[in-house]
Amino acid sequence: MTASTSRPQIYRHRKPLAPLSIAIIIRTKDRPHQLSRCLQSLAEQKRLPDEVIVINDAGESVKSILGEYSDLPIRLIENPVNQGRARAGNLGVRLARSQVIGFLDDDDRYLPEHLLRLEKVMLHFDSKVAYSGCRVVQRHFLGEDTPLHEQVLSQFNDPYQAQRLQYENYIPLINLLIDRDLFLKHQGFDEQFEIFEDWDLLLRLSRQVGFYHLDRITTEYGVWGNQQITQATQRSRWVQAYHQFLAKHLLSLESEHQLKLLAEYWMISQERRGMVQNTNTEKSELEQRLLQAERNVDELQHQVTQHQRNYEALNEAHARQDTQFQQHLQTTEQTYQQDLQRHQQELKNLIQVEHSLKLQLAEITAQYQNLDTEYKTEQKQ
Repeated sequence: MTASTSRPQIYRHRKPLAPLSIAIIIRTKDRPHQLSRCLQSLAEQKRLPDEVIVINDAGESVKSILGEYSDLPIRLIENPVNQGRARAGNLGVRLARSQVIGFLDDDDRYLPEHLLRLEKVMLHFDSKVAYSGCRVVQRHFLGEDTPLHEQVLSQFNDPYQAQRLQYENYIPLINLLIDRDLFLKHQGFDEQFEIFEDWDLLLRLSRQVGFYHLDRITTEYGVWGNQQITQATQRSRWVQAYHQFLAKHLLSLESEHQLKLLAEYWMISQERRGMVQNTNTEKSELEQRLLQAERNVDELQHQVTQHQRNYEALNEAHARQDTQFQQHLQTTEQTYQQDLQRHQQELKNLIQVEHSLKLQLAEITAQYQNLDTEYKTEQKQ
């Protein structure tokens, strides 16, 4: 967390205050699917709001959607005629009874710790306005209800500088918790503004109190479709609204102060131009590196393909050699079996011959013994 160094100063309480009551005002018109998403983000808060005031600014009915979030303390206000963002916001704050108010447009979302962390800031520090950071998310939808893709474009999470609010708004409204009495004391949103009503309010409040910046991303600011006011508003309307803001806050200043602000803004614009140029240079370098990397990938892919072909050729050669070896092995085995059978038959024949010869030898031996006996008998006679 970082406390503001701008005047007036913000101090830490010696003891944390008692828990605050928080009301969240949601302004909606003809975006039921987005309303459901933002209510879901409220239902997922680790610190639930004490009031949720939904201002349906002459849009299609949202009662069925609100019925899905019965655990939230929702109060629905339906304007029969479109009142505009500023008037709808003021109505929600007047109807609230909580000590602190926040705003959540139907196409934005809180991350789960948003209310918990900002309340902790206001309990420990004497700031009546606290804000955190948000990431800007571009959402692509198929029709009105089917989300296709989300892409993070950038973020808002800059330290507090009261002077900077005189020439640009860098604090999204969804990131703020504001003391309700302070909001009402300074007449809330200027209903003459069709857009920039939040910028006008913050500039006026910054002249009275310091803002505490919580250096943490706790919300998502949605950018989608052509219905979003920041995209649908034509250039001429933007220019007119900027003229309206300058007429109220710049032209009323002394000429010296005007020149000082213009000079400061010119310096910032030059710094940003330099940053853009550096970014473009880095982008060009990255594109060149990416192109070279793609070429390297193509070359590696070619090498991989060639290696795969060589591997397949080796496998085929091994397969052929294996087939030939198996065939040779089979032929050799057949020859061995045949030779073995032939040798076994020859051995059998030899055994039979040996047996026959033994019989003949025995017979001759017996005849010899008989002849020898007869010879000896004749000699004795």
